[in-house]
Amino acid sequence: MNYKHLYYLWMTARFGGIAGASQRLHLTPQTVSSQIKLLEDRVGCALLRRRGRLVELTDAGRVAADYAAKIFALGAELERELRAPCSNADVLRVGIADSIHKTIACRLIEPAVSSRDGLRVVCREGNQAALVGALAEHRLDVVLCDAPLQANVQLRARSDKLGSTGMSVFATAAVAKPYLDAAFPACLAQMPILLPGADSVLTARFDAWLDSNGLAPPIVGEFDDGALMIAFAGEGKGAIVAPSVLEASLRAQYALLPVGQIDGVRHDLYAISLDGRGRHPAVSEITRAGRQLAF
Repeated sequence: MNYKHLYYLWMTARFGGIAGASQRLHLTPQTVSSQIKLLEDRVGCALLRRRGRLVELTDAGRVAADYAAKIFALGAELERELRAPCSNADVLRVGIADSIHKTIACRLIEPAVSSRDGLRVVCREGNQAALVGALAEHRLDVVLCDAPLQANVQLRARSDKLGSTGMSVFATAAVAKPYLDAAFPACLAQMPILLPGADSVLTARFDAWLDSNGLAPPIVGEFDDGALMIAFAGEGKGAIVAPSVLEASLRAQYALLPVGQIDGVRHDLYAISLDGRGRHPAVSEITRAGRQLAF
């Protein structure tokens, strides 16, 4: 596959057609069109189709454009890495599990940044399993998550517990008000709830706590992305369970107010990193500082 041809298709998708792509590429529309035609011949299917005087992506074209976006984003990342003036020791690559709230991740990483002049931090977000895979391939130095490394994972790595946070239920005033005639936690009986995905450790613990209190509130949404879940809560779509220490930021950014604190449910925080001599020195600073933070 000629990646120049793929690039032309991607630009066509980005800028609404061949005319827009040709302007950005400083090429004639005929050149862009002919290069994409060569790509179509190579893959054996149509990627563009005419609709009147315009062209649009076919289903195959949309698939190709999606892959192209990932390919060229990765290429840009590679170029940044190769052009970076600092050595590997000056770059800390951190994987942040979707289940870790961004404010807490920032608090965990900040001590390492402030204590090392010239340190460049590269953060990647995803589910814990994928991030641990990237750690195994030495594409990350540490993974911040809410569960230790699973026993069945064949990897010479360590799980350092950084601490745990107390949890509370938060909601906008409009969501919570209709149910506050009852005391907490009984007020949750009918309150719409937004939860992390089913694989989340926190979801399992919250479900067990609801069962122990005889509660079965309506679950109106599940989210692998914690930030997206908070955004939905801020739009008044339901209540969420979040670390109690985030009350000030949740109130200021999303108008989310505490409904009540959940006794017995805590959110554990771990740093998973490779064992051995290749361990980035800043990882030790993260684990040391993380144990000293007050959650």
